[in-house]
Amino acid sequence: MQHYFAILSVLGALLCSALGLFTLSRNPRHPVNIGFAMGMASLALIELGSSFILFSPLREGLAISGVKLTLIGQALLPAAWIFFSTVFARADHKEILLRRAPVLIIFCIASLFFIFLAIASYFTLSALLPYESILFLSKESYLALGPLGRYFYIYLIFGLALNLAQLENTLRSSTGSTRWHIKYVVFGVGAVSAYFIYLASQALLFSALYIEFIPLTSSVILISTSMMAIFIVRHRLMDVDIFISRYVIYNSLTVLIVGSYLLLIGIITHGIRYFNIPLNYFFATLFVF
Repeated sequence: MQHYFAILSVLGALLCSALGLFTLSRNPRHPVNIGFAMGMASLALIELGSSFILFSPLREGLAISGVKLTLIGQALLPAAWIFFSTVFARADHKEILLRRAPVLIIFCIASLFFIFLAIASYFTLSALLPYESILFLSKESYLALGPLGRYFYIYLIFGLALNLAQLENTLRSSTGSTRWHIKYVVFGVGAVSAYFIYLASQALLFSALYIEFIPLTSSVILISTSMMAIFIVRHRLMDVDIFISRYVIYNSLTVLIVGSYLLLIGIITHGIRYFNIPLNYFFATLFVF
């Protein structure tokens, strides 16, 4: 069955790569196009790594390389999408880049640090088990999460929540036809960010990365990227300029929503564990998404 699910990952990798290259080819020097291409590249790496995992027995070297590729792609998510959301639809993107350069540099350094940990297999190693023995090919296949892995997923939640706040700021500052044009990109990128916040929260709650989440991740990426691709190709959405009020961010609902979600998911998960309630992660979570 995992071989059939791997087709979703391959399609996701191809779609993300194609959309990123298409956007970048229109204007390779524009920061918005560069940021979007970086974000698509991070998703393509996640999908490519997922396909390696599902196409190979999990004890083989290719599957282990797939785990590393997936984690590298996740580590790139905050830096890439924060860069994109910082300049997307901004009429004064050059000034904004100069003003927020220190924050962007910090996120880039943090992402590079976690990429190094992923390559070295530091934050996916269990303290009790060797690397090869914590991978299983079964209904409940998982990769145990070490202490450093927990810091990584806290970073992922923080970075993607900031990305959501900036996207919300952009959408709320737009009006009329401009809002209609940009909302599909905002919703697409926002949906991917929200899903990976969910995925990170699950990793923190269970101290493990479950293989059964891979098809779900591929489905979410395919849906979100397809939605963005249709409107980017038809309407050239990267060319929109909006004046963003610096005060809108103070009224942002993103932090409240993410904080409430993390508290609620903790309570619900505790209830599921306590009452031993069976849950089909793929269909239940895809329906919620």
